[in-house]
Amino acid sequence: MPVSLTSVTTDGRTNTVPELRPYQQELFEKAIRGDSIIYLPTGGGKTVVAAAIAHYMRRKHEKRIVFVVNRVPLVAQQAKVLESVLGKGSRVATVRGGKKSVKSWSVLMDEGYDGVVITDSIFHEWIIGSPKAITEDTCLVVIDEVHNATGGCLKKIFEYIHRICPREPQRCASNDGVSEPTLPLLLGLTASPVLSFTRSDSLNKLIDVTRCRIVNVTEKMDNLLQEVPLPLTVGVEYYLSPPEEAFLFYLQRAAVALQDNLQVKKNAHLRAGFACPVASDGYINRCNEIKVKACSGTSGEVDRFAYSIATFLLCVSQAFVKLNEVSLGSAYKTVMDDKLFKSLQESPESAELVVPILEGLMKLLRESRHKYPERDPGQDDSSVGFDPFEVSSRVQFLLQLLSWIGKHVEANNGEVAGIIFCDTRASVFRITEAIEKIPTLSSLYKPRALVGKGKTLVDGEEKGMTDAQQRDVIDEFRKGNTRLLVATSLAEEGLDIAQCNLVIRYDSCVSLRSFIQSRGRARRRNALFIVFEHARREIKVAAVAMKAVRLQDFLVNVVRDAIEVGTRRAPRVWEESPKFWLRRFERRHNAPIERKETDCRTDFGSHTHPFIVELTVTIPNNSSPEKIVIPKPYEGKTISVKASGGRVKARQYAEYQLCEELDKRGILIGEDGERARSISTMKMLSNGILVCEEGSLSTSELRKLFSRNPTAIETYDRKDWGPHTPSSVLRDFLRRRRLPAPEIHINRSGDETRAKIYVYMRRDEKIEQRRFAASGVCALEEAAMKALKHMKIQLFTGTGHVETTDDIDSRDLAWESETSESEN
Repeated sequence: MPVSLTSVTTDGRTNTVPELRPYQQELFEKAIRGDSIIYLPTGGGKTVVAAAIAHYMRRKHEKRIVFVVNRVPLVAQQAKVLESVLGKGSRVATVRGGKKSVKSWSVLMDEGYDGVVITDSIFHEWIIGSPKAITEDTCLVVIDEVHNATGGCLKKIFEYIHRICPREPQRCASNDGVSEPTLPLLLGLTASPVLSFTRSDSLNKLIDVTRCRIVNVTEKMDNLLQEVPLPLTVGVEYYLSPPEEAFLFYLQRAAVALQDNLQVKKNAHLRAGFACPVASDGYINRCNEIKVKACSGTSGEVDRFAYSIATFLLCVSQAFVKLNEVSLGSAYKTVMDDKLFKSLQESPESAELVVPILEGLMKLLRESRHKYPERDPGQDDSSVGFDPFEVSSRVQFLLQLLSWIGKHVEANNGEVAGIIFCDTRASVFRITEAIEKIPTLSSLYKPRALVGKGKTLVDGEEKGMTDAQQRDVIDEFRKGNTRLLVATSLAEEGLDIAQCNLVIRYDSCVSLRSFIQSRGRARRRNALFIVFEHARREIKVAAVAMKAVRLQDFLVNVVRDAIEVGTRRAPRVWEESPKFWLRRFERRHNAPIERKETDCRTDFGSHTHPFIVELTVTIPNNSSPEKIVIPKPYEGKTISVKASGGRVKARQYAEYQLCEELDKRGILIGEDGERARSISTMKMLSNGILVCEEGSLSTSELRKLFSRNPTAIETYDRKDWGPHTPSSVLRDFLRRRRLPAPEIHINRSGDETRAKIYVYMRRDEKIEQRRFAASGVCALEEAAMKALKHMKIQLFTGTGHVETTDDIDSRDLAWESETSESEN
């Protein structure tokens, strides 16, 4: 459907938008048909498409355009785009924080502004005070970085708009023609709708909150791949130096040995343990909690022993952070803290345990110093040196990497514009300072720090940035006066700097969204995206993230297709375990599923799809043993699906597709061709145990559908569970319910073992903690069984097999063996 993008308004202004590329034109035509979320990779021009839609809507309806952003630095950037689209003489207001070109919506209307770029919190305040802004004055609301709408002000904005301006279910993006959407048209923009590396929950929640359909490029994919280059992604690994490794290993062993000390275990404040790795956030919080409790006894006495031990363990944790971010010397000073020695003086019992550890640490550092003598004060600082006592190996490696890149740029008369992403503000300032200390790097990169508002304590000094300082840094980077930004996640989303050709992810990506957004800042062709990894880390983020990016495209397509089939629905019952429902379908309909698998890795040169799985099933007629009615059009029809990829993923995707095809025909779940009632999460473990929520299936239903003799599991018996455990099932259900992981405490006294599990649960929209305890050889699993029972999780055995060989034929056995293998 061609749409004119140049026009003359009623007041004579000429409005022109940049010519759309073919893939952008595809998205434009889909999005103007109704409320939509445009999913497009970073650098693909989401704002350009939104600008074209703004031009179209303004010309057609002569109402206001609202562009909502969630970060102050993006206001000016998006305002320039909107002004250029609306044409010469148009007026676009910018509203952010205390800086408002207009003070309210009524002023915006009175002064004749054509559009406004506004932060989410202020826009929410305005529409609450003036509902007319939504119901009468606005034709288009653009939500930038819409993936943030699952919470906060953006979520409130969507909820309010849908409440005061309800709309009919949106037409499918694939339909011909243009329906008249309810105004204002809602348009979300995102490059990362999926948060998790492995699950689509965040995408489903986003669709539920916004009530928009998601549109992506399908027909013009070749054009998209040609026009939007992706940066080369490289995972670089670093090692700690021998002195750092020795320091880390020594203190880790010392901390564990101290926690296992009998005197420590007998202490009332310390015996509960820590249940977290040393130096983790949970461990540090636990140390601070013990210190507070040790000072707040009911009798007014201070437990100096517990206080001193917790202080030492806290110093160890903080030293590990300094070892990573600053240097070995700084980490050593953190352990040898004056407050620690003061607390040891007041507690001779703790001093007997801690002082020998500190003496051993001093000896270790003296031996290390002999191998790495102090640098000569007169030594030239122009090159990147190597002294772990002054700079950590991680920072050293970063500096060396920047030096290599700098030499390459200068040798080829090139230019560099890069961003280094860090998790914490402290890391940002420390890395910026480390680069500035080396004259060659400082003059080449001219680094600047970029962090959010507020103050943070860095080496005893409070540091932070105002909105004006943030804008100044970004402007200097755009102009080329600054060639390297060292930034927190503030710069991850929406910051469009076309000349950026280098992005370094200094800290590990905590989510798929973080990976995609930070990678997307590298906009120039042949750009480089580098992910720092510790060589000893078992799971490499770069490798996992690249697979997850491909998974995101698949999840978006699944959700999009589901919306286009009909109205928005909740996740389908079978999606949790397609394999379980296919086995159920086989038995109910006496319709064996044939599986063909091809391993293409034996064919030289065929590495794109190494494994192909094809599933085929013929739908029977209505003479099945259970007299289940099959709709006439589907009798005798054969359904075949095919999937490719890795061995496990190919099998899983094929099973998913076959379930989808059967579900479309209404014969996967329901009785007599109708869909059954909604069933809560169910999971079939590989050894035949069925896990489901109370009320999902009754024993009679289980007996009818799966087995003649299903038995509810009330107590833990290891032979029933095989490779699985109740504690693993508990962790899985807590994760699915978005609750914290359980806290587990194990106490052993002689031959007796006692276990306590602390589980967080929701009750009356609040989260409360419950404790479950058990004793014996399998104390942990018995406690987990109690927790599952309290959470109304049902466990059945005898559902993974039937009682007699008459109930299953050789083809059923083949299916069993294949599905079991796929789980492995």
